[in-house]
Amino acid sequence: MNWSLAFILALLKFLGQTKSGHLLFLEPFFVFLGHLHFKINQPFARCQQMYIYTNKIFHKHTSLIFTLLGAASASIAFLIQRLSETYFPSMREVVVYFAIILFAIFGAIIGKMIYELHYMAMFDFLTKLGNRWYFNIRLTQEIERNRSGNYSVCVAAIDVDNFKQINDQMGHYAGDAVLVNISNIFRKYTRNMDVVARWGGDEFVIIFPDTDMRSSLEITNKLKDVVLASEECGIATLSIGVVTIARDWDKKQVIREVDLMLRAAKKTKNSVVSLA
Repeated sequence: MNWSLAFILALLKFLGQTKSGHLLFLEPFFVFLGHLHFKINQPFARCQQMYIYTNKIFHKHTSLIFTLLGAASASIAFLIQRLSETYFPSMREVVVYFAIILFAIFGAIIGKMIYELHYMAMFDFLTKLGNRWYFNIRLTQEIERNRSGNYSVCVAAIDVDNFKQINDQMGHYAGDAVLVNISNIFRKYTRNMDVVARWGGDEFVIIFPDTDMRSSLEITNKLKDVVLASEECGIATLSIGVVTIARDWDKKQVIREVDLMLRAAKKTKNSVVSLA
């Protein structure tokens, strides 16, 4: 196989491994072609690895779809290779080229559709933060990790103070702009590992994985102070409740306890109330 084909394989394989997922399910196909020509890896073994990888990024049902499509693409690649050797031995490389182009187009279309549907289901349209469903999935994962050993998880519930007043006096577009500005502040002043989501309306939630109460309070107080000082947020301030998840808590218990802290914070507004 010439170097141009090797380059195409390497490029498409790289695209297939990106988190966008547009060509992710073609990973076993590319590995299969690499196995044919370079004797590296086994494509069907990579299907299992791909399920583990995508399960960390997407919901388990979505990752299963990617994996099944990957297995199907590897199977078709195997069929194409066998047919080309049997019926078109002199055109084997041309057939491989054609298969790569066909699968790349197919993968880009189907993968993009799946990813966009996944994004719409898991993320809030206005703020581009995770939505309640996304938060619940991640919270379940962190509760399981918390039970497994020496692992501390904190959760914050946040309410935007004076939001109704902003909507009534300045209109809903202004209210939406405030929510977007607050969301951008959350992105800027939280860590990459933190899970920030819009619970609904003017309420947000944050999961602080592998984080103690002291560090969580440092972050939440920073968020409160930045919003208070922000001209773009107007008269909006933040009331925040924070809890450390106990080992025996389930998801409902976590929501119940952090909501109690949030209610206490809302009594005075622009405050943070915690339960260690």
